[in-house]
Amino acid sequence: MKHCTTLLWILLFLSLEHLSPAANSNERIVKGYDLGSIKYEQIKVALDAVKSHDKAISYIKATNKLLVIDKASVHQLVQQILQQGAPVPINLIVDIDFANQKMLKERGISIGIGSARSPRELTIHGRNRSTTHQQNTSIKLMVANQSEAQLWSTETALTTAHLHNYDLLPFQSTIKNPKIIKRGKFARPLIRPLGSSMWVTGRLLANGLVEVEVFPVLRYQDKSEKEQLFRVHKVSTKLTLRPGQRMFMAGNSGSMKNFMRDLFASAITSRESTDSLSIYITCQVKKLTMRNRSNDSESPIWQHFKE
Repeated sequence: MKHCTTLLWILLFLSLEHLSPAANSNERIVKGYDLGSIKYEQIKVALDAVKSHDKAISYIKATNKLLVIDKASVHQLVQQILQQGAPVPINLIVDIDFANQKMLKERGISIGIGSARSPRELTIHGRNRSTTHQQNTSIKLMVANQSEAQLWSTETALTTAHLHNYDLLPFQSTIKNPKIIKRGKFARPLIRPLGSSMWVTGRLLANGLVEVEVFPVLRYQDKSEKEQLFRVHKVSTKLTLRPGQRMFMAGNSGSMKNFMRDLFASAITSRESTDSLSIYITCQVKKLTMRNRSNDSESPIWQHFKE
């Protein structure tokens, strides 16, 4: 029965593909698209976002082709998805929750309040332009799929010496293979440490889960008072979450737990793990919907979506 259904789809595809396009832009056009090396699972969510009705786009596994029965504007978007390899048109809402704020405050860690007043104090500022919102013990931000954004920056009255014990890489460098700056070999002009920041990047997987990577970046100021950013080499954590699932931010990454222990050295005793900080991460998926706009085959695919 399954083979009969597949055969019917192939016959329908072959018979309808050669029909002449509809004159009216709102009328449905039938056309097939060969996926070639593209995996259907990688673009399924993007296709679901652009189609105008449930049965507009069908995948024929036997021939690795798409059968699209929809209006001209949708065909244009499908072509752009296939040609540009555009990422899934969604945003990720990342929520960092400091669940034990009372304990953190007692140990000299403030969340977005004032400045550090003593060498043992540390202030965490949520900062990502207008897309970051601070609400009591949480920092929220919205980041585009497969993009990176800053979760927070830290300010210390006296930079923790432990943070100098890491190898660094120039952050967001255009050099393909940037040179690693070994610990203790930092360039002499960059002598003023400003603190650290934590960054996040995420992507929606084909199975509906969200893969999130969290990594630290150190901030320095050179002689011209320009801020320089350096990613901490080989320190990160990757988490795979269901949308809405809550998980410890450091995950199971030993490198991230060690870094957080150094960063929050004044707040963690030798017997405590970084889990005692109770810093959680949650991700939600916010799909983008298609705009009602005039056809424009030259415009980037992102212009056809809105939140």
